[in-house]
Amino acid sequence: MSLAASGDGQPGNAAGADPSAAPAGQAVGWPVLAVTFLVIVATSLANLTRPAVRASFPAGFGAAELVVAAYLLVHALSLMVGGRLGDSQGCKRVLVTGVAVFTAAALACAAAPSITVLVVAGVIEGLGGG
Repeated sequence: MSLAASGDGQPGNAAGADPSAAPAGQAVGWPVLAVTFLVIVATSLANLTRPAVRASFPAGFGAAELVVAAYLLVHALSLMVGGRLGDSQGCKRVLVTGVAVFTAAALACAAAPSITVLVVAGVIEGLGGG
C-alpha cells in the first residue's frame, strides 16, 4: 500500500479524498445484510411450500420442484452479474433495483394463478435477489 499524496500518513488515501469515508468494499452495511437475510428466508420458504404448491395447483412433484430449482439457479447465476453491475452502476442503485424487482416478483408469486406463472415469477424473483 502506498501513502497518500497529501501526506496525512493514512495508507490508501488519495489527495483530496475524505479520510473519514470507508474505502470501497470494506463497509457492508445493514441494508445489504437485511437483503441477504430476505433472500435466505425466501429460499427457505420456497423449499417449505412445495407441498402447498402441489396441493394448490394441479401439478406433480416435478413441477413443484421446478419452482424452487428455477429460482435457485437463476439466483446463483445472477450473483456475479449483480456484483459487476454494482461496480459499474453503483451499489445503492443496483441494491434498490434488485429489492424492487424481488418484491414485485414475490407479490406475483403470491398471486400466481397457475404453476407456469409461479415458475416465471420465481425466475424473475431470482434475478432480483442476485
